[in-house]
Amino acid sequence: MGAGHYHIRDGVTVYAEPYEGFPEFDESIRYMWEDAYSELQGAITGALSRSFWKTGRDEWRDDAVTLARSKLHDVTLHESSHGYCYVTVRPRADLDCRLDALAAGNIDAVAARLFGKLAADYDLLRGSGWSSVKYEPKA
Repeated sequence: MGAGHYHIRDGVTVYAEPYEGFPEFDESIRYMWEDAYSELQGAITGALSRSFWKTGRDEWRDDAVTLARSKLHDVTLHESSHGYCYVTVRPRADLDCRLDALAAGNIDAVAARLFGKLAADYDLLRGSGWSSVKYEPKA
């Protein structure tokens, strides 16, 4: 793989490669890249439980767009310069310490539900330092 992977300490992250197989980016094929990114966004929000709601396009957290939010968690999407799109489930930034602990305590289960559904449409990977491993949904 050869690239260090995006990592959020307080979240659980997988990534997809929605542009795999595309020609090198140039303006003449921008529409292909934008369509693939929009399809990924739709797949993510479509895989979320009803406890999440979509946020506006201009809502950012760190260097990732916040796609959806629940009472305890944010779902963010970060596009890297390598063409990877990182999907992260993390506790909301505005929680008090008690709710933050609750969000952190069930983050693995929330992420597993989302990533398990998303894995039906995308090959997901987990960054592991300078390499990656295939994301395997738990049965």
